[in-house]
Amino acid sequence: MAALRTSVGARAGGDLVARPATSERAAAKRETDILLAQELSLDASLKLALLNAPRYQTLYAQLGIAAAEQASSTALTNPVLSAMVRPTSNPAALANLEFGILTSLVDLLKRPARGRAARGVFEAERLSVAADVVAMALTVRTAYVDLVAATNIRDVQKELERAAAASAALAERFHAAGNIPMVRLREEQAAAADAALSLADAEMEAIEARERFALAVGIDASLPWRVPAALPAAPKVPTPAVAGGIEQRLDVQASRAAASAAIGDLKLHSDWRLWREVGLDVSGERDGDGQWAIGPKLELALPLFNQGRPDVARAAAAAVRADHQRASVEQAAAADLRLAQARLGQAERRFVRYRDEIVPLHTEIVDLKLQEYNYMFVGVFEVLTARRAAAASEVGYIGALRDFWKARLGLDAALGGGTALALVNEDIAQ
Repeated sequence: MAALRTSVGARAGGDLVARPATSERAAAKRETDILLAQELSLDASLKLALLNAPRYQTLYAQLGIAAAEQASSTALTNPVLSAMVRPTSNPAALANLEFGILTSLVDLLKRPARGRAARGVFEAERLSVAADVVAMALTVRTAYVDLVAATNIRDVQKELERAAAASAALAERFHAAGNIPMVRLREEQAAAADAALSLADAEMEAIEARERFALAVGIDASLPWRVPAALPAAPKVPTPAVAGGIEQRLDVQASRAAASAAIGDLKLHSDWRLWREVGLDVSGERDGDGQWAIGPKLELALPLFNQGRPDVARAAAAAVRADHQRASVEQAAAADLRLAQARLGQAERRFVRYRDEIVPLHTEIVDLKLQEYNYMFVGVFEVLTARRAAAASEVGYIGALRDFWKARLGLDAALGGGTALALVNEDIAQ
């Protein structure tokens, strides 16, 4: 866990703690209850995920298995103790007694090289698990943004549906009094039906977003926890520099470590392919006269039929595969970074257009329609239509703001989730 914390740093949004014991699980539940009693910020959501999400604990267990495999690969083979008693036909003589202890000399000599190879494998696994931990943290952050935005859109759609229903009811009274034609009544009724369907869709999206968020952080969606009513109105942090490129990404580092470990394994097999079995045996024998003879014995497997070429070929192919996988991961990471930059640029332009043009224009239109209504230039339904259009632009603004924050988080993830991500988290949490 200490090695994993070093790799992840602050990218996961909290401390990484494995909780196998019952007492630790009880402490986690108490902390969870405290967090759920308050309005959930982004930081609190990340803490909840680290406390409750089983997927994190699965990754920790995976790293524990890798550590155990590393220790197992560097352990020496146990020596073999043998003993044998051979009776003699001479009653006056003692039975022949022979004993020996045999250990693998190759196993002992290969231990430093095996240790280096095992450390390389563990390093690759550690970085891979760290990359998964950071990716899961991004899942939590994205689910949080989706949930807050979906909740906000649902609330706006509720207001829009109520206004449309009231407008349709007013149109029915006006039509009954002969003040508006049938086509105007049908227009208001169609608008009310559309608003009701939009509200149903928004409510379903809010339910789905709540379930996705609850699953990401490992809590029950049916519990009465709550999130803020809206995302921050405007971004406050600059776009991070991309000069470092993909070098900070843990998946890239993991692929490079795996390629290096594969080369180390190839070297190990190549260096020792002819020395597969060399045993050192210290044995002693007592004859029937009671005389002891003790001495060493060397056992060497002659490389006549198997010279280790299949193992070397297998390790060479594995090294080639690992190198191609490294190249593939690096290419995908570079493409991911370029796409993340493009998405952020497009999302920012779209959000700014909503914030600075579309929403203000619709607000001004509503004000102008009200002025015209006061001067009796237009009827009440023209004002209501303008208000519905303004509410629709507000829904579009919320969606654009959501997409901006998701693109912003996506760029930070493409850069490896560095320090700039903490600034975004703080800004969203506010």
